[in-house]
Amino acid sequence: MFLCAVFVLEPNQFVHIKGCVIVREILFRGKRIDNGKWIYGFPVPSVGLDAGKWLITAIQGNAISSSTYAVDAATIGEFTGLYDIYGVMIFEGDIVRHGYTCKYSDGKTANFFSNMPVSFSSNYGGWIIGDCNILTTKNIKKYSIEVIGNIYDTEKNHGR
Repeated sequence: MFLCAVFVLEPNQFVHIKGCVIVREILFRGKRIDNGKWIYGFPVPSVGLDAGKWLITAIQGNAISSSTYAVDAATIGEFTGLYDIYGVMIFEGDIVRHGYTCKYSDGKTANFFSNMPVSFSSNYGGWIIGDCNILTTKNIKKYSIEVIGNIYDTEKNHGR
């Protein structure tokens, strides 16, 4: 047995390698420069005349395609390996809504909701919401975390 990363070709579908212990799913997204639409795949730096720009090699169906698209480098975000309460993939740069309940000393409770971006924290060694809330499968369920958009778009971005 050996450890390996698994490339996501479709949500909940993986490339399986015999004798491999799945560590995590790997996928990226970025906004295409030509049309502003999201493209999902794997980022690669451009070379030659377009040096300094970033491309994403797209995923099509259940395979990595030969198609590459120029993307806005600032929008490239990694899949966290986690899904919200509705099964939507959570990416770096997504805005998630999470709820929590405060219990007061008088026995009363109040429900609150907060919208915060997802990012990677080297201090915590993982994905966080806002400045310090660690993003885990347990917390997704506990706080009813759902993707409501992303920091690049103003409209709702559920799924692909």
